[in-house]
Amino acid sequence: MTSSTTLRMDATFLGLRDIGPWLDGFYALQPSPLDESKTGAIELAVHELAANAVDHACPADGIVTLEAMVTGSELVVRMTDIGAAFTGAVEPDPDEPQVRGYGLMIIEQVAEELDYERAPDRNIWTARFAIETNEQLNPTSRQVEQQS
Repeated sequence: MTSSTTLRMDATFLGLRDIGPWLDGFYALQPSPLDESKTGAIELAVHELAANAVDHACPADGIVTLEAMVTGSELVVRMTDIGAAFTGAVEPDPDEPQVRGYGLMIIEQVAEELDYERAPDRNIWTARFAIETNEQLNPTSRQVEQQS
């Protein structure tokens, strides 16, 4: 089964607050509850992706569009914005503490795959996350429920 949802948010730090409730609502619509140990990390990664657009790419009056879809055991999140092109990031040095610069590293650790494409007038980021339902993680709990 494939399901999808879209969030259009102002490219502001206040707009980033819409991501958590949007993802929670999307997760709630899935036929089986998703593994909660992964959903928090996915939310962090999606938030970091959008925060990078707000902080580094989008104009003050810009819009960030997020689309999430589940296909099988994969959650795909596509983000588009009409901001400046991504030209690369400086990898943070783990031996040199810093306050900023860890966003892409976090996303790459949580996502199975992260792709960037520059269309003529927009940035398109696609992050793919492996997901499992609680039933896939605990198949015996479902069998016990069915026997009761």
